[in-house]
Amino acid sequence: ARGLRAIMEDVMLNIMYDIPSETGVKTCEITADTINKIAPPHLIREGDPQPKLPAARKTRTKAATPAVKKAE
Repeated sequence: ARGLRAIMEDVMLNIMYDIPSETGVKTCEITADTINKIAPPHLIREGDPQPKLPAARKTRTKAATPAVKKAE
C-alpha cells in the first residue's frame, strides 16, 4: 500500500496544485499512461460531453467449491 501511495503522490503532486486554479474542472482521470508518464491526466470540464467507457470484459471464473468425497 505504501508503494502505491508513493506512486499516486508523485503523479498527483502537480495536479493537486494546478486544478484548483483552473475553472470548470469536474473530474481528473489518471490512466496507466499517466502513471507511466506517457500522457498527462485527462481533465473533464463542466459542459464536456460524457466520455464513452469501454465495454466491460466478460470473464469466466471457476466457482471455488471444495471437493467433497463421500465416506465409504
